[in-house]
Amino acid sequence: MKGPLFLYFFLSIFIQNSMFGQENDGIMIKLGQYHPTGTIKETYNSGIGFEIGYCGIDEDFITEISIGYIKMTPINDIIYYQYTDDYGDVHNAVYEFDNYVLIPISFSGARKLKFSDKHSFFIGLGVGIINYKYSDTNNSEIGNTVALMPKTGFSFSITKALSLLLDIKYNYQPFESRSTWSTSIGVVF
Repeated sequence: MKGPLFLYFFLSIFIQNSMFGQENDGIMIKLGQYHPTGTIKETYNSGIGFEIGYCGIDEDFITEISIGYIKMTPINDIIYYQYTDDYGDVHNAVYEFDNYVLIPISFSGARKLKFSDKHSFFIGLGVGIINYKYSDTNNSEIGNTVALMPKTGFSFSITKALSLLLDIKYNYQPFESRSTWSTSIGVVF
């Protein structure tokens, strides 16, 4: 019986706020697919991640502040190889990889171009700090880097209190050879 009660409560909130065209602030939750580029695409698979934050939606702009968690797994956990040392001797070796984890903290703004009261296209730019961690047999690194994040997408107002965001974002890290691009879907309520 809890399921129907929850559904009734959930729907009653949105029926009360059923005017379209969200132009308010709210909590944002995004789920995305993150794809490595640059040198890390040779070592890591695409990964799943999420962002949670605060989103402001008004007539012309969308602003977001968020924190996220992204995890990419290695293409091969272990690579076996042979190498020849300085004396000409051949040796067998193992190279192991761990997950590549990113924790981005970002702020972004985007300009809305409305199709209708409920639908809009947006294009914008974000900046952030990304905490990263990865390790392999020879190296382990934990650090922070700055990222520029151009993005574009669509916003759909479902009710006055609920919007759906679909976006594509490129996380360019100018001081590193590691960057990602992502596709994500999110809700603002």
